[in-house]
Amino acid sequence: MKINLKKNKLSFHFALMFICLNVFGSDGSPTLFKITGNAKKVLFFSSKTEKSASGKLSNGDIINIYFKQADYYVTVTHGTITRTLAEQNCCISKNSSNDLFSEIGVYEYDFDKDGNDELIIVHSNELLSSIAEIFRYSVGISERIGFIPFQFEFILSQNEIRTPLGSQGLGESYIYKDGFIFELKRNVPEQMEKNYYKK
Repeated sequence: MKINLKKNKLSFHFALMFICLNVFGSDGSPTLFKITGNAKKVLFFSSKTEKSASGKLSNGDIINIYFKQADYYVTVTHGTITRTLAEQNCCISKNSSNDLFSEIGVYEYDFDKDGNDELIIVHSNELLSSIAEIFRYSVGISERIGFIPFQFEFILSQNEIRTPLGSQGLGESYIYKDGFIFELKRNVPEQMEKNYYKK
């Protein structure tokens, strides 16, 4: 029996490429959420491929992501001091033998163009919608200023955030102002009037 090694080698390479694209995304990017805008990706973590990951912020501080049991932790190290920024139970079991596939991304974005980037930590798993946590951060000191659940896409434009729901583009809008995140609500006159006269 004669085996065509060239053909089998080519098939093997295509299969390997297909597996890598499905596990890592096309460039090590998320498959459970999408960040649109000028945010700088600092670190991406997938529970399919690793148990911990490290990256460097633009100011030189070290950002770490690691899993411990069913929780993940995002820490930042400035000099010799390490602080936990985010902690979340992200791997809830579907059944007794399989954990959910989770992804975490850390991004830098300067909402107010003051030269100090805010940090955006996005976490998502197969079962739940994604969550973005936003932090003011400078030389090891952090303050969480936003917690935004979203379906799939997180759109950044200047000091604005949009989180579309479904294919119609409807969703929530937020604005960064004076160091805080505010949710923008549509003014429905009938509802506002009803609420006003209830007082």
